Amino acid sequence: MSSIREFASGVAGLKRRTRFTPYRESFHLARKLDALLDCLSGVELSPEDGVLRILEFFRTDEGVFGTSDDSAGVMGDVYRHRACDMLVEYASKCPDKLFLADAVLDLIREGDNYRIRHIALGVVGRFLSRREMVYLIEHFEGPAEGSDRSGFVCAHTVALQLGDPLILERVHRSQGKNLPVYALEEISRAWFNSNDPETALSWLDRVPGGVAFRSKERQALRTDIYEALGRLDERDALLWAAFRSARSAGRFEALLERVGVENVDERRTLLAAEVGHVLASSRFRLSDLVFLMDTEHIREAARWCYEVRDEIGGHAYLTLPKLANLFSGEGEFLAATILWRALLDDLLGSGRTRAYGHGARYLKQLRACATSIQDWKALSTHDEYEAALMERHGRKSSFWRRLD
Repeated sequence: MSSIREFASGVAGLKRRTRFTPYRESFHLARKLDALLDCLSGVELSPEDGVLRILEFFRTDEGVFGTSDDSAGVMGDVYRHRACDMLVEYASKCPDKLFLADAVLDLIREGDNYRIRHIALGVVGRFLSRREMVYLIEHFEGPAEGSDRSGFVCAHTVALQLGDPLILERVHRSQGKNLPVYALEEISRAWFNSNDPETALSWLDRVPGGVAFRSKERQALRTDIYEALGRLDERDALLWAAFRSARSAGRFEALLERVGVENVDERRTLLAAEVGHVLASSRFRLSDLVFLMDTEHIREAARWCYEVRDEIGGHAYLTLPKLANLFSGEGEFLAATILWRALLDDLLGSGRTRAYGHGARYLKQLRACATSIQDWKALSTHDEYEAALMERHGRKSSFWRRLD
């Protein structure tokens, strides 16, 4: 029982907190919160008692977050993960589901200024039955005062977990007849999950064209719907379009698996076609370059880099050095030079003095590549490039000193 008393004392202390906890101390407080939950581990509690004690822990939100800087989110994570898992564990063993619904309802109705108590509401679908979830929704659907949308937010949270498309639509309609795009998507997904792809498609088709927000998610949903309806040609068209928006070797393999391409010759033909699409493009995309490299089309990638060299920016400072080194390792020093130059031009042009050490390394790589290049084609030679670099950035002495 000492652990129970320690837990109760700790919760009471958190509720009374007034001393501000700065960011640097938030990690220590998060550990204290976690240790407080440890007090309940290994203690024999009835499911009802366990639920009530965890909900009391959630009631420390004012004392904890009202007096702390949780910019790192470490304190919120204790409530979001450990406390939630314990709540679900206790609640799952409780036979009286109406008791659970009322307990959570009381917690939310007391106020939720820090959106911490809402976390508990977000997991009720893991331990309440349909009857109690509808019960919660109906309580939250009451008339709102002024612009207060807290009731809708709570009803919406439960309705999403319930997954009943008609109830979800009713909750959204409570906010007005004209449903926003996200509501149309949610209702469509609920119909799809209810094994009614036809109705799901009718809702998804209500989304106006040209809406960028969550367009990828809606396209993925439409793909699943087409598959469920047996409209495989339309499904495949969407899958290829999604792949071409961000090519990668892994996504190519996943695509072929989904559309059922197993024949080796057909796979090679499709890969060759995609490589051809990339090489025919005058628009540089880093994902396309990585795709060519990962599918072992190094020579083609080198030629394409040369063709689109004026489009290559040097902002991808994590990926471009790796690709440049790969080019050098395969003897494609001209392509490597194009990437190193893009990196160095971007770094010096933006004046990122703290990265001058990297810039010096880029220039050393350029000097090394130059010794192996015989045909510069339309590129300026290294001597010409470095002379122009000195003319543009010669006064950046802190950079040039790094080369000594």
